[in-house]
Amino acid sequence: MEAACKLKEMARRQKQHRWTRREQSDFYRVVSSYGVDFDPESRRFRWGRFRSLARLDRKTDENLTKFYHGFVAMCRQVCRLPPAPGDEPPDPSVPVTPISSDRAARTLRRLTLLRRLREQVLRHPLLPTRLALCPTPGPDLPSWWQRGRHDGELLHGAARHGLARPEAAILGDPDFSFLASRCRFLRAQTAAAACGALQGGSMGQPHRVVVEEEEEEEEEEEEGEMMGKMAANGSESSSSSSSSSAEEESDDERGAVPPPLSNDDDDNEVITKITTITRNGAGSVAPN
Repeated sequence: MEAACKLKEMARRQKQHRWTRREQSDFYRVVSSYGVDFDPESRRFRWGRFRSLARLDRKTDENLTKFYHGFVAMCRQVCRLPPAPGDEPPDPSVPVTPISSDRAARTLRRLTLLRRLREQVLRHPLLPTRLALCPTPGPDLPSWWQRGRHDGELLHGAARHGLARPEAAILGDPDFSFLASRCRFLRAQTAAAACGALQGGSMGQPHRVVVEEEEEEEEEEEEGEMMGKMAANGSESSSSSSSSSAEEESDDERGAVPPPLSNDDDDNEVITKITTITRNGAGSVAPN
C-alpha cells in the first residue's frame, strides 16, 4: 500500500513537471498579454492571477517559475540576445518549445513594459505629480480624455488587466471613470445641440432635437451594455473553458492542435499610449 502511494505521488509530480503543447500555448498567451506579477521586496513571483488566466491550476509556483525562466531564455536565444542581468539560467529538465523570433521579440517588449509598470512606475511616490505634467491629449485620444486622471487610470488598468483587448477590459472597467466621462461628454454635446436648435427659432427643429437626444441615449445604453459584456467576456470564457481542462492533456496526446496564439498588435492606440506614458516616466518616475 505504501509503495503504491509513493508511485502515485511520483506520477503526479512527473505530470506537474511535464508541459503539454496546450499548456505551453496557454502560458504564452497569458505571458504575452498579462505579463507576470513579481514582488520586488520579497523577490518572489505571485502566480495566482496568472494561473487563473492561463488555466494552469495543476502547476505549482515552482513549476511556473522554472518554466518562466526557461521561456525567457528561449525568447532571448531566438532573438539572438545574451541573457539579461539578473536572469536565472533555465532548468534543462524543463524543455520549452521555441516560438518565432517576431513573437519572441514582442513578448520580451511587453514583459519589460509590464514589469517596469508594476514594479517601478506605479510604486513611485512622485507618480501623481508626474501624471499632472502629462501633455494635452492629441488627436489619437477621444475628446473626453482628462489629462493626468485618465493617464493614471490607464496605467492602473494595464497593471490590473494586462494588454489583451484593452478597449474592453480597461476602458470598460467600472472602477475607472472612462465610461462616465464619455457619457457626460455625449450628454453635453446633445444639450449644446438642443440649445443651438432652440436659439435658431425653427418650428420643426425642437421635435427633431428631442428625437435625436432619445436616439443618442439609446445608443449610450446599448454601448454601455456592450462594453460590460465585452469586459465580462474574458471571465465567462475562462469559466466555460475550465470545464474542459480535464480533456486538455488527452487532446494534446492525440496530437490536437492548440488554440491559435494571440496576434495583438503593438500598434494598438491604447497600448501605444501606455508605452508612451511608461517610457516617458522611466527617467523621472521609475526609481533608480
